[in-house]
Order: sequence, then structure tokens, then C-alpha cells
Amino acid sequence: MSKKTLTTFFVGFIIGSVSLTYATWTAPTAIPPNGNTAAPINVSNLSQDKLGVLTVGGLGVFGPALITSTAGYVLPATLSLGVNGKVGATAYCDEKGSNCVTTLGGTSGSATSGGVGWTSVPLNDTAPFDPSCVYRFHFGSGTGSFYPSAVESNTLYWNISEDGSQKHYIRSDNKTSMLYKAGGPYVGGPYTDIPGGTAIGSIGGIEKDCR
Repeated sequence: MSKKTLTTFFVGFIIGSVSLTYATWTAPTAIPPNGNTAAPINVSNLSQDKLGVLTVGGLGVFGPALITSTAGYVLPATLSLGVNGKVGATAYCDEKGSNCVTTLGGTSGSATSGGVGWTSVPLNDTAPFDPSCVYRFHFGSGTGSFYPSAVESNTLYWNISEDGSQKHYIRSDNKTSMLYKAGGPYVGGPYTDIPGGTAIGSIGGIEKDCR
């Protein structure tokens, strides 16, 4: 190899190295530590936020969980799961996957009586309802059960329009009648302000499950 060829080779090598080094260098977009690459999801005990959608093949949550699309909603300490917004499902069941209904507040469910945990509620007494229990009822001699959408000590609320303009309910002091009343906003109970109402149907039985 001649001296001229060798010189040309080294000059080309140096120029190529400088060009490669310059090509791979990207100037920082912000003063450190700003602009760092986001940390990957990991197994540490530190809280992490992800702005994009996360898709997983399965999910286990060992602790309280909150689903919300707006800031400012805080999960009450008494709840294991909180949802800030409307919830939809193809079926609503108890904790064992039984006693399912396809729509809350007025859709026919399973049998009118019987079943593990279900006990009859006397229709001729005025004892208050227990909000910690699940209730169901049937009309007259009907064969389908209906589930209240809300339970308060003095009232089982069945169908309530979203704006509260129409209410169907059973009062603890009148368990034999389905009552109806219009007017007044639905703002969250207790609804002790509706002692009246028009009877639109007879109740044939009420049951509760307090497990």
C-alpha cells in the first residue's frame, strides 16, 4: 500500500467517524433533570401515573380501587371500589355470582321466594328496612322478582327517573302497596319528604338477604 493510499484511508476514516458521531448526537430538549424518559411500569411500591391506555390480559387488585374520569373524587374509606360516573353491565349479581338481574330497579329476576340467605319480610308490620340488606319483591300473585334500585330505612325505591321527576317505591309503614309520586329532584336520600303517593299496585311478597 502506497503512502498516498494510506493517507487517504486515514483521512476517510477520521471524517467518517466524526460524521457518525455527529449524526447520533441529539441535543437535550430541556435542562436536566427535565425531559427525562418516563420510568417504565415496575414492581416498586412507588405510585405511578400513566397517561395512555393500558391493556392487560388480566387484573388483580389487592386493595381499594377507584375509577374516575374527573379529578377531585376521593374514594371513601368505607369502600373497596369507587366509580365516579355511570356503570353499565350485562348482568348484576351478588358476591357469589347468583341472584342475577339484567337491569337494576325493575327487571324481573329469579323465583319469587326461597334460595339460600333469603327470608320473608312480613307485610303487615311497620318495621324499618335494613339498608345493609338486599331486597326483592313481587307484585300480587306474580311469578317474577324485582329488585329495588335503592334501600333506605323507610323506603324501597324501585324505578326512579334520572332527574327524580317520577318515583316508584314501597314504604316500610305500607309494605302492601307500590306507590307512585311525581315531582321533586332526585338528589340523594333519605326521602322522608314523600310520605304520600298514589297506590298503583299490590305487593304480594318481600324478601331480604342480609348475608
